[in-house]
Amino acid sequence: MGFERSRYGFRTLPGPCFAALRPGCWHKGTYIAPKRHAHPHPCITNTYDMNIHICIRYLLILMATMVVGACQQDNITPAAEGSLHITLANISPLLNSRATPQELGKPAAERFRVKVTKGNGQVAVERAYTEERIPLPTGTYTVEATCGRNPEIGIDAPYYVGRASVQIQQDEVATAAITCKVGNALLSVRFGRTDEERARFQKFYTDYGLRVWVGEKYVDIMNNDPTTSAYFREGSVIDLDFIGTLRQNGKHVSLRFNTNESTLPTVFQAADHAIVTLALPSPENATIVNISKVEVEEAKVEETIPLSWLPIPHVNPQHSMNKEGCLQGTDLTFSNSYPGMTWKVTVANAAGTLVRTAQGTGELTSTYADNADSYPFLPAGQYTATFYLLNGEKEAKTGTRTFSIEAPNLVVTPSAYTAHTKYLAGMVDEANACNAYTIYQPTLHINIAPSLWNNPNLAKALTATLAGNTLGNAEVKVENSGVTYVYPNATDLAPNATAYTLQGDFTLGGTTVSAGLSTLAITGLPVSWQPPTEGDWSVNHGSPIYWDAEADGRTCVQFGVNSVNNPQSIKCTRFAIPAGVKVRADYDVILHGGSVATTLNITLGEVFFNRKSASSGWVWKQKDEPFVESATKTLSAFTHEAIVENSYGSGQTRSYVFSLSFKYGK
Repeated sequence: MGFERSRYGFRTLPGPCFAALRPGCWHKGTYIAPKRHAHPHPCITNTYDMNIHICIRYLLILMATMVVGACQQDNITPAAEGSLHITLANISPLLNSRATPQELGKPAAERFRVKVTKGNGQVAVERAYTEERIPLPTGTYTVEATCGRNPEIGIDAPYYVGRASVQIQQDEVATAAITCKVGNALLSVRFGRTDEERARFQKFYTDYGLRVWVGEKYVDIMNNDPTTSAYFREGSVIDLDFIGTLRQNGKHVSLRFNTNESTLPTVFQAADHAIVTLALPSPENATIVNISKVEVEEAKVEETIPLSWLPIPHVNPQHSMNKEGCLQGTDLTFSNSYPGMTWKVTVANAAGTLVRTAQGTGELTSTYADNADSYPFLPAGQYTATFYLLNGEKEAKTGTRTFSIEAPNLVVTPSAYTAHTKYLAGMVDEANACNAYTIYQPTLHINIAPSLWNNPNLAKALTATLAGNTLGNAEVKVENSGVTYVYPNATDLAPNATAYTLQGDFTLGGTTVSAGLSTLAITGLPVSWQPPTEGDWSVNHGSPIYWDAEADGRTCVQFGVNSVNNPQSIKCTRFAIPAGVKVRADYDVILHGGSVATTLNITLGEVFFNRKSASSGWVWKQKDEPFVESATKTLSAFTHEAIVENSYGSGQTRSYVFSLSFKYGK
């Protein structure tokens, strides 16, 4: 018999004694019925007391065993435990140094993985690096931090590694300060030591590079991206080939170097950085390429941080205006993503033309003034900024950023005046001094400073149109207040119900701005005749009308006499006067009544003169002086013609108009 611990407590297991005390028993949760024995069970005696005594003794023994077992179970002591804190000793100082941006702190650490191994070689923990404490049983451990894949060979593929041993004590925090180093080797190349040597490569080859072999695998470092490096594992043996395409015939060239004749390491160790300089010593032979120099130095972590980790600077473009509000050029500001390092930026437009460069430390700027002789102004469009880190002769490309430049606040301001614009400005006398059919001083002004206007690399064009006709031969004035185009006056313009428009379209480096002045009305005012002429006036109705008549010793237009019984009128259509314009009419007329009376009207939208003669005699003629009168009216509607009308003409009934003028009224 025994006991079994279960989720419900202890359960009796079947045994020889309990089998004798009850008709059946339980075994592993199943009830087992008693068997009928041919012979008595060995636990059964002939006396009832004997059975009770034996069973009680068994029960006491089992209960004692159970109690002891339970006490032992409750007194089990857990294994001793401490915790581990890992720091990357060569990374944190690096990130706070002058050599690397502080922004790299988190991204750099997250790229590391840590592995904690027991003394027996069993891996206890393997995961991404974290500063959180790692609980571990007491004992001795090896902690390893790595970053990168450590490929057999690759381009710009650094591998970092660091190890430390640590002892975990009970209830204590152990710190593993791991110094990380470059764990693989690398090789860089320079094509020529001088500008002359570099020019030889360009002279003979359209493209060229250095092929780096490790076993059967290779990578190419080409001339169009010489800042890259070949990375390979510690213990590697490498071979080098010069490869290129001849400019003369397009033939591909591959030349194997004898590295045994150079100081190149036979077997590369971790952190070996070999810088190989190639040369074309013969200026006449393209296929004689040799290794002119080999430098081997220790690669530091801060020198081999992948450039893709570095934040790309932001570009802030801003157009510069002088105090008069004229465009001078465009300034560029590049945010400081590389504190303490010397760096360079080049900017190209969408066509690939290099338009700006800047170099230095900290935040870089490229101002319009520094580029006054080249590209002071950058038109609206897409641009690409390329960034490089500089270390002596080394120039490492970090990345590019595409950015946009918006159009500047360029303004074309047209101006001109007519008699009507003077009238609208309240300058009535000046309006009446103007020619009625002329637009004066058509002018276009552009807010561009002289320094920018005179730049030879800046494409610019201005088109001026007046009433749809292109203007030319302007006088150009360039001042700090801007550039002014003054065109000749536009004369002999016909009155039009729609005002004339002076339009200016200015293009600067692909950006076009336009503006128009559309209040240039030609109304036909002021105008005068002594007398009205057949060239400006026409017969509107009836006859006779004598254009060159003479009366009272003066020339005039005569209406009537010896005519049929009908009215006569003339009209002039050289007007386009808006409603609301105040007009003054001055006239010198005489009416003569014959056999009947006659009426003379002068109208220009409104009636300015209306007189009726008697049936005989002169009207308004006293002492041989002509009648001169004026009238001022405000037009109630748009008007395009003037009419002079005599109502009747027969039997010496006639009217004379010696002079007539219409002008702006006050």
